[in-house]
Parts: sequence; structure tokens; C-alpha cells
Amino acid sequence: MGKISIPANISECQNLYSQRLARRKAFVDDVFDWIPLVSRDLRGFSNCKAVDSMEVGVYFHYMRASSTADRPNELESRVKEQIDVLNEALGAVRINFRFMVLNWWEPKANEDWSRVTRREAKLLDWQRRTRAPGKLTLTVWIVNGLRSSEKDDQELNSYVTFPNQPLDEADGIVIEEAHVQGGDATTLIHDVGHWFGLGHTFNEIGQECVIQDGLTNATQTSGNRDVVYQCSQVTCVGGSAVEINNYMSYSSCRGKIPQNGFTTDQKARMFANALEFRRGYEAGECMPDGKAAVGKRSSMQDLLDGKCPDVSKQANILMNTPHSSGPPIAGPLAEKILMPITLTWTVVFWFL
Repeated sequence: MGKISIPANISECQNLYSQRLARRKAFVDDVFDWIPLVSRDLRGFSNCKAVDSMEVGVYFHYMRASSTADRPNELESRVKEQIDVLNEALGAVRINFRFMVLNWWEPKANEDWSRVTRREAKLLDWQRRTRAPGKLTLTVWIVNGLRSSEKDDQELNSYVTFPNQPLDEADGIVIEEAHVQGGDATTLIHDVGHWFGLGHTFNEIGQECVIQDGLTNATQTSGNRDVVYQCSQVTCVGGSAVEINNYMSYSSCRGKIPQNGFTTDQKARMFANALEFRRGYEAGECMPDGKAAVGKRSSMQDLLDGKCPDVSKQANILMNTPHSSGPPIAGPLAEKILMPITLTWTVVFWFL
């Protein structure tokens, strides 16, 4: 992945933050001095615990093609291997995935589940009845065949919901059984990236190095159809072609080294999105101050370019980004999602 080097002048941004925080604390202290019964510990400036890890319980459901169809071979061992890969890929950021159960389902005698359409009625009904509760709980529904719609009959590998979409009873991942193939399969890991709010490294098929706030140029790749599926590609930062190992690409060798399958900026964004949109904050934990506080984190590219972050810009990205519910042209669901990030365990900048 290469080294990340933050210019020295960025330290001045942190100094400005410290000065502004001191001024804000002084003002709040003056206000609370008039309320002697309120403890200083409730003001959020001290004695709080940082969130440095989280656990995701993963529930799998498989629907047989028919009431007489055989079960897929070794499906449970395959999904457990996928959990192992997820933990290898995200262990450094301390997001732990725990396999909870694989439930087997048999369709009604008159139902055909050999191929289902994205969000069709019987699929949605199954999802509503079986989704595990909790925003940070991942439910994966495994089907035998999947298509985008009845009109275009486009085959899908999978589709997934994003964290800042309204969370409903269908929140999770729907994936074809053929793409759950143990440790070498990458579709589910790719979709978990989407579930935590990541977009593709190339943004959309056909686009050429469109800027995505929060991702470095070295993370971004071309969406040109001639190269998007190739193993070796030239990243948007330029230079020589390199093997694209990133899970959020369509590279033929993505996930070759699981622990390097997500870059530092992607891992940071996933943790921040999971905390803001899925897990939330518990009593006594450190949390942002003010509305849309997650929007006040810097973009990684700003820092690498030696710039103090544009606070208003980052907040507006979060609040004003539209999301499409339509299926992708090919491969996993392609949706543009622009979100601010924080480097929660290496470089942390909170600009108020």
C-alpha cells in the first residue's frame, strides 16, 4: 500500500483546534458555574471512554431452491471461512465479526426459489421475518440465483444496503450461493465494505478518476471498462501499474492479501460510519460535539495535500449526498456514497 506521509504544517491545524476547544470549554465552564448541581463529568470534556473496537454478529440464512432440492455442499464451512477472512481484513481496525448461525429454509411446496428478483415480494417477506435485530448486526441471505429486475433480467452476484439509508427489515446482504466459496471468494467482503459505507475505488463503471472526498488518490482507480477488471492497473495518483488488491475494486486479484484488502483511509471510514450510523454511543463514551459532528472530520486527501480541512464542505457532503436504489451495470451493487472519515487509531483530527 505504501507509506502515508502527513506534511508538517498540518500540525498547525491541530494547534488551532486546541485553541478553539480551550475557548469553547472556557465558555461552557462559565455557564455551568451558575449551575452547581451539575457535575463537570457530564459536560463531555473529561472522563469519557474512547470507542476503539466493536463486534458484529453475522447471521446467515439459506433458502433451498425447492422443497426437494439438495443442500449445497459444505455451505456452513464456507461461510465460516468468509468470517475468518473478514476478521483478517479488518483485524487491525478492531472490528470483529462473529459467526452466529446458519439457518436452513425450505420453500413452500408451490414456490420456486431457484432464481429470485431483487426486492421481490417473497424475498422481502423472508427478509422481514428473519432479519436479526440491531443496526450493528449483519444478516446475510443466501439465494440460489439472483437477477436485478424482471425487465432487464440482469444477473446479480449480490446487493446490499448502505448505513446512511433508512434502516429497515431488509437491512443486510443478499448474495448468490455460488459466490460464497470460502476464503478465496471476495463478493461478501466487498459487500461488507458497502454495508459500512464504502464506495467503489473507481466510483462508477465508465468514469475516469472521479474525485471521492475522503479517499486518497492512491486508493482510487479508473472505472474505464478496458481496465477496471484487470489485476494490474495505474491508480489515479499516476505512475506505474500495480496489482490492485483492494476489495472495493473489480480487480481480478482483489483480496489476494486480505489484511491489505482495505487501505488505511477505507478502514478509518468504515469504523467511523459503523460508529455513527450503526453502533452509536453508549453512556460515558467520548462522542462528537454538535449536530452532524461526523461531518466535521477531515478528508484524508486534504491532510496529504498539506491543507487544513474544509469543515463546511465535509459536513455538506454527508447531509446532501443522494443515493440511488437501482442495481449496478455489472458485478456487485454500484452506488456512489461520499462520507467523511476519521483516522481513529492513527491520526485523529476533530475540527470544530
